[in-house]
Amino acid sequence: MGGVAAEARQVQHLLESLKAAGSLVDRIDKYLVFLTGIADFWVMNEVNSAFLGSHRAAPSTIAVAELALDAKFEIECVALVG
Repeated sequence: MGGVAAEARQVQHLLESLKAAGSLVDRIDKYLVFLTGIADFWVMNEVNSAFLGSHRAAPSTIAVAELALDAKFEIECVALVG
């Protein structure tokens, strides 16, 4: 699929989901990143920084053996709504 950097544009789907739920990036309280390769941690960290901007949510990163659809990463987040 092109690696973490190439897949990072998929973060846009998360932004759209937040907006549809009545929330925004600056309302994210916690996010969890699942990575299939911990060597990609710093690349993903850059993606997260670009995604979150100046907002600082509580992050966690977990290395996993594999993800659905051969994805390189998956993001789960908790955000305030309203």
